[in-house]
Amino acid sequence: MLAGTMEGSDREQIRIDLLPYLRCPTDGTPLRLDESGGLLLSEDGSNSYPIINGAPVLIDFSKSVAVPPESNEDSGHEKRVNRPGGRLGWLLSGYRMHHCDVNVARMIEVLEASEQEAARVLVIGAGGNSPEVAALEADPRIDLIATDVVPGPGISVICDGHDIPLADGTVDSVVSQWVLEHVVDPERVVAEMHRVLRPGGLVYSEVPFIQQVHFGRHDFTRWTPSGHRRLYRFFDEISMSVVAGPGMALSWSFVWFLESLPSRKGRLSRWLSRLGRVVTLPLLLCDRWLIRRPGSWDAASGTAFLGRRREEPVPDDEIVAAYRGTNDAYFG
Repeated sequence: MLAGTMEGSDREQIRIDLLPYLRCPTDGTPLRLDESGGLLLSEDGSNSYPIINGAPVLIDFSKSVAVPPESNEDSGHEKRVNRPGGRLGWLLSGYRMHHCDVNVARMIEVLEASEQEAARVLVIGAGGNSPEVAALEADPRIDLIATDVVPGPGISVICDGHDIPLADGTVDSVVSQWVLEHVVDPERVVAEMHRVLRPGGLVYSEVPFIQQVHFGRHDFTRWTPSGHRRLYRFFDEISMSVVAGPGMALSWSFVWFLESLPSRKGRLSRWLSRLGRVVTLPLLLCDRWLIRRPGSWDAASGTAFLGRRREEPVPDDEIVAAYRGTNDAYFG
């Protein structure tokens, strides 16, 4: 079976150091380069995978909702919203993430304490180009494996998180920022993270709680903080925090309310969106203070989790007992 074809692609050499760890996403066998160096082949040669700009496309598209890269202009995966640049762009973006850099820095510190060599860090969905991923890429202590479902700058492997094409126990840490809401089976993706992590390996995850639909058809799920914690029940908690606060949640709600007024997406909805972001800017600025308050756990736009791999799941009663918010009543 040919898992994906790529006619007329720009093929460059893949990272040779990754070859011993790569696995066929269809049958799990080791992969090898063909004689031309333009394809990766499964052990028996029955599955082949093209290489684009040095990144092998290790996705079995018969089992994935991802779209082969030659037609991803229609996929919705790599569409980006064009916003004004500079200070104005920052003000109108609607995004206010807090302490993500601190969380990733703490992850690196924990890795350093247990590693003698550069730590191998896998990023799921690295195409968003977050500042944290850029910092990992620039850090000499980190051997970064950046993945996404589409090609992009710095992407080492094109893959689907439901079937991570790496051997068991081959990475020291996995980073996933604002990705799990866009996969059809988050539990399976987290199980794959657990599988490719070495014993005692780390995971860092950011997921949304109160947010409207983004990425359209590729947006599936939201998590309360307790739901986020249970998603990673096969990990011991090192830290958990609110990274997108109630102000952002309220701002997004108002902006999407305005955008819902026109009958279709167009110039009017874009101007209403900008108006909403200007009007709600004070709410966003309040989050720097609000995220430190217990009530923010019940109204957060998104949370972060840093944990260490374990073999047995954390009991559900422990997860329930770890509730951090203030709305601890069935009816109220």
